[in-house]
Amino acid sequence: MRSDVILKFAILLLALVPIETGNSIQPALAEISNALNIGNVLVGYILSLPALASIIFAVVCGRLSVAVSKKKLVITGLIFYVLGGAGAAIISNIYWILACRFVLGIGAGFVVPLIMGLITEFYEGHDKASMMGYSQAVSSFGGVVISLAAGYLAMINWRLNFLVSLIFIFVIVIVLKILPDKRPVIKNSAENPDKKGVLTPGVFVVALIGFSSFALAMNMMINIALFISDAGLGDAMSIGKAVSLSSFFSFPAALLFGRAFKLIRLHALTLAISLNIIVAILIANAQDILWIYAATSLSGISIGLSMPGYSIAVSELVPRSHHSYAFGLLNACMNLGAFVAPLLMPVFFDIAGAGNYRGFFIIITRLYALISVTTFIYIMIIKRGGTHRTQCALPGQ
Repeated sequence: MRSDVILKFAILLLALVPIETGNSIQPALAEISNALNIGNVLVGYILSLPALASIIFAVVCGRLSVAVSKKKLVITGLIFYVLGGAGAAIISNIYWILACRFVLGIGAGFVVPLIMGLITEFYEGHDKASMMGYSQAVSSFGGVVISLAAGYLAMINWRLNFLVSLIFIFVIVIVLKILPDKRPVIKNSAENPDKKGVLTPGVFVVALIGFSSFALAMNMMINIALFISDAGLGDAMSIGKAVSLSSFFSFPAALLFGRAFKLIRLHALTLAISLNIIVAILIANAQDILWIYAATSLSGISIGLSMPGYSIAVSELVPRSHHSYAFGLLNACMNLGAFVAPLLMPVFFDIAGAGNYRGFFIIITRLYALISVTTFIYIMIIKRGGTHRTQCALPGQ
């Protein structure tokens, strides 16, 4: 009984990996920029480079999971994660720091796809559903705690923010002692013998929307921290509070997604993306830190609605047997959008004017409006095309 509780605890702690990757560093970006005397693009890659590694190594992990036990893969991923995270704290060369962030991304690429895999491997029925809910709760709550702690740490020394990844040494110890080393069992399946046309063009359209939206979201995430510092609206602690509000509001929004879907169906995704228009407007016109807090709170609601929204939209376009295939493409495009985001910043600032953060967020507002209209039109096409099915199992249904 005791070992089962510890196993649950270890699996749930893994849900902190995708949150800790960004939330522990974002409040320190301005301090890192000043300490190392580097520009916005390099600062942006501190936050976004792990996404590139995750894109590559999530695929590698998926292939390896067919023949290698999840225990070995989790331990491997956590070792990369800890080494990459803590390694960036002991050096002052930005390029070596970016190399460490890439190593951290390798670890995240291994671990993140295995979180739900471990839940489905060790739990069934109600326990499995409960664990998935607990995993989401830990991720959201952990995001609040890590962001607040990161704000305090950044005010002391930005190097401490990189050391937050050391908490996963504790998880490595638990996994080594508790997690069974079970080899995967490959079963033959006659499901979906006709593999032609599995990924419809619609999947790529939704993936492109996800790519564009995440590229803009990462640009906002990077420049909120820099804008707060540049405009004198607050310090690193203020940035930490702003990020924590996003995590705080994403959890209840995700829980209420089922009700939103009942009311507006696939347009829940349109709503989620459209909320970012208001977010960008609030930031562009911010007069004090409360405007930023309101914006990041609304951003959290958008995140809570958009993640299941993308999944539902994609699931309407492919057979059930190939949902994971489609979700993999979608997630890869989202992470790719986050990775290329810093490359877009010079373009936006060329238009808005160097250092003109308010003009920058006005451009983000217009681009989100364009994506929202595109999403609305395409959702209408999906529904009129007869591909909209209502058999999805949603919370509260």
